[in-house]
Amino acid sequence: MQSYAEGIRNAVWSKLEEIFIRYAGGKTYIRNEEIEKVITEVLNETSQAEIDYVMKNLFRLDSDNNGSIDLPELGNFLLKRHCGEIALQRMHMRDGMSMGARRRMNLKEFTILMNHAYSFLGVKVEDEGAKLIFDDADKDHDGIISYEEYFSFVEKHILKPQKVVVV
Repeated sequence: MQSYAEGIRNAVWSKLEEIFIRYAGGKTYIRNEEIEKVITEVLNETSQAEIDYVMKNLFRLDSDNNGSIDLPELGNFLLKRHCGEIALQRMHMRDGMSMGARRRMNLKEFTILMNHAYSFLGVKVEDEGAKLIFDDADKDHDGIISYEEYFSFVEKHILKPQKVVVV
């Protein structure tokens, strides 16, 4: 039986694969102009500064150093950047993090963050599932997790492992 986090991971990657296939046009890699379309059309990113940031930093994640970006590389980048950093920053801007200055969050904030982070994929995180994940991440069981614990959850349960080529 799969865990709730595995179910989220499968749903997220299924949606990412659909997006990748649509924008890559049947290729196993995606080019710069296709990536920019994903950023603007799928993530609905309108800030030229954010678009430029993604475009400047994307190819450093070419983990196999083959000069192109495949599905795991693009997906992991989008999930780290969009579902991690950007979603969290946007919650801060809306004053949605009661303990943001201490880089911590409660279950309610975690649930909102998770749903905001994956909304571009149409993936909904139910309250009960979010609680299961939150309780697992809350190592000292005080009802609070750190941002580091949130990013660890994304790394461990959502991203796909990558082969790193050493040259």
